[in-house]
Amino acid sequence: IANQTYKGEIEWIIVDDFPKDRSEIAKVYAQKYGLNIKYLRSKERKVKRNYGLINADNTAIEHAEGELYVWIQDFIMIPPTGIEQLVDLYNHNPNSLLAPCDVYYEPKGEPNLESEDWFNGSLDVIGKFIRKNVRMQSAGLRRTDNPYDWELNYGAIPAHIVKELGGFYEFFDFGLGYNNTELAYRAVLKGYDIIVDDTNV
Repeated sequence: IANQTYKGEIEWIIVDDFPKDRSEIAKVYAQKYGLNIKYLRSKERKVKRNYGLINADNTAIEHAEGELYVWIQDFIMIPPTGIEQLVDLYNHNPNSLLAPCDVYYEPKGEPNLESEDWFNGSLDVIGKFIRKNVRMQSAGLRRTDNPYDWELNYGAIPAHIVKELGGFYEFFDFGLGYNNTELAYRAVLKGYDIIVDDTNV
């Protein structure tokens, strides 16, 4: 986030359901990199299955103040121009879900799971190529109404669409895929489309 070329306001929301409060870690990173970090604890879940991803998404939505919500999962590295590209695309398409693409690589070495910074601050962590996302078609921008083309590994949606849809359905609490698909499906039913951008990887 600190390395992004976008110089407008970025509110970085971290929703944490780790048993212990780690807000001090967020404060250290906020001060070190001059970031606007809002650290939140997950709310009590109505449905408890394997994951709390959808609960975390809805918790973030309740506290977010921006007009474009961008999701970045903890295993995703975004390009330095990633947010700037999303904001520009949103400014030209304020009623579309935005779908950058992801490419999978093995990490160089093993991440240090005992550390809050898994790769010890190094950005030189990309190893051998594994596969590209099926959405990557070297087409630049393309419109679609296929809800499977939008996902929350790295994706964006205007705040007004999320609010109109009432957030995510929490009965999909087992998540890992169905959470983004169901929201995109409901958005498409309401007449919104999805823009796949395979220049933002």
